[in-house]
Amino acid sequence: MRDSIVLAIGLVLVIEGLFPLFFTQSWKDAFIRITNQKNGQIKFYGLLSVIIGIMIIFIGTY
Repeated sequence: MRDSIVLAIGLVLVIEGLFPLFFTQSWKDAFIRITNQKNGQIKFYGLLSVIIGIMIIFIGTY
């Protein structure tokens, strides 16, 4: 279990690092647009990401 968690965290870091590495300007533009949104909108997108992530985990484990 511990190995899986470490692997998952490493994979997330690699994937998230690819965007600013290869698409720097687009990443900066998207980050600026996100910071201009209201807190409620950002929280909604966070909640949506968590729900989708949990669904993917359940689908992948069953």
